[in-house]
Amino acid sequence: MPRAVRKATGRTAGRRHGSADVTPISAWRGAVSPSPAPVGAWRLTARSLAPLLPKPGMRRSHLQILLTRFAQANGKEAATAMLDRRHFSNALLHGAGRLQPLQLLIAMEAAARLRLAGGILGALLHPLQQPRCMAALRKQPSRLAAALSQLGPDLEGGGQGLAILQHSASQLAERSEEYGKGALDVFCALAKAGGGRAFRRVTDDKVGRLVRDVVQSAGLIFEDETQLNKSNSNDAAELFCALSCVGMQTFRDAGLSSQLSRFLADRVDDLHPTQLPNLLRALGRGSSNDDFVLLHAIVRRSSAALANGTLEGQHAVALLQACSRWDMYDEGALSAAAACLEAAPHAIPVSQLCEVIYSLSSLQARDVVHLDPLCDVLRSRADSLSEADIVRVLRGLMKLRYRNDDLLASLMPIIERSKFTINAISLTNLLGCFSFFGSPSEEFFQGLLHATTKRVNRLPAASVQHVFTALFRQQGRMERDALDRALDRLCQHLTRPDVASQITPVQTLGSLSALAKLQYRDLAALSVLTSVLAGRGNDVCWTWAPSPNFFCTARAADWPQPFLGARSREVLQRSLDSSHCVEILQSLSYLRS
Repeated sequence: MPRAVRKATGRTAGRRHGSADVTPISAWRGAVSPSPAPVGAWRLTARSLAPLLPKPGMRRSHLQILLTRFAQANGKEAATAMLDRRHFSNALLHGAGRLQPLQLLIAMEAAARLRLAGGILGALLHPLQQPRCMAALRKQPSRLAAALSQLGPDLEGGGQGLAILQHSASQLAERSEEYGKGALDVFCALAKAGGGRAFRRVTDDKVGRLVRDVVQSAGLIFEDETQLNKSNSNDAAELFCALSCVGMQTFRDAGLSSQLSRFLADRVDDLHPTQLPNLLRALGRGSSNDDFVLLHAIVRRSSAALANGTLEGQHAVALLQACSRWDMYDEGALSAAAACLEAAPHAIPVSQLCEVIYSLSSLQARDVVHLDPLCDVLRSRADSLSEADIVRVLRGLMKLRYRNDDLLASLMPIIERSKFTINAISLTNLLGCFSFFGSPSEEFFQGLLHATTKRVNRLPAASVQHVFTALFRQQGRMERDALDRALDRLCQHLTRPDVASQITPVQTLGSLSALAKLQYRDLAALSVLTSVLAGRGNDVCWTWAPSPNFFCTARAADWPQPFLGARSREVLQRSLDSSHCVEILQSLSYLRS
């Protein structure tokens, strides 16, 4: 071997792997260069190292070259470099035990980002459990937090990522003082990556002590623990979001979330704008009063940030979702979010556009945002919509009373192909939406109805009422025989004991009204519905009164024993108002004739 090549590749490379495994010197230079390399150099590096990686006796420096290049590259360049994941996976499996602690973090981040098999993370877990390795990582809390943030319980391969998170959480709870001020970063990374499952192996008492230690080490609370340090607004926001992700009862009982909420409400202007969407998602764990005050402050600050361009379209989606969840109508915030969304709707993922339409429907803000541009984007990317996205966007448009024919036409073929694989409850929602808008094709609606009635045994009571309403809207558009067949299947399902016990008085009102307007009389189904109104949903009374005037003329002692007038009045007064009672009487009158 030439001396220059031996010097560039290392003294033992030629001895262990022979002259056939010598890597070209141009590839080595391209691999260790600190500046970003072109795609050709990436491929050359990966292909040159491929013969070395699978061998158990390889040097640690060979794997370190790829790990270093991965740390320097973004996601697309890293995927280009790892042309053969099998070689890289074998390298991690065989060389994980000889990696240094910081190299283990890089390898862990690479396995998570590239979605390698779960066995890779399992191989990295064993050296991470060594006391010497964890002692070294405790001195690098920021690096450890960055690596843990890439993991999550939903990785492929048996939850090995969750096992690493749980081990790291146990180590943090045992020796939080050794992490110093970086304990907050590690705790937040664990909470955001794994939520409460990351702390499943830690007792509630230890978690409570850990939170107090993290708060004190970060300088958030004075020694008397009565007020928060004013100079740590960003750290307080990170801790508030982390506690929300963990969601344990210990934190709510301690009142820390409420204390943080009151502190942040007074200092929202000190926070970086990009933290505001995370705070909006974290609301709801503490006191509702404190969180609502914080919500007002965040909405005010977010509106200004959206207006001046500091926040983008995805942040506007988070703002609309929070306003919808808390039922807060702020015209300034909605206008700022609408302007941001209308400026670049193509840059927002389709799932978030569906969330926008559904949030607007909850707020009944039809005139705030122009829906046509959003519907055009959804129509052009209809093939990428999931089942949940289709249901949410159609239900949102139905609640807004807004019909877009082009979007409906683009969704119909997608629903037609997958109607027998869609969830039964989602199918009833789609049936109700197309009955409201008026399906352009009767054959398409009958196909949806057939798929629904084929799985009628899976429908809960609320879904049955939705189908009754949908069939009522189709009266005059469908043949009567098709309507009667579907109504017969639904009424038979309604008389099942497990379904009858779930029916509420409001659902009874909707079902009775639909059956009356359809002029479809089924005595068994009517027995169930009237028993619900009498407070006997769990024990249906199948015996009918001799005449409609029986309860008006007969004495209470002569009433059928199962019927209790006081119980029936209690149910009606608690659940329905006078107009509902009038509608029930009219429906029963129509069905009696």
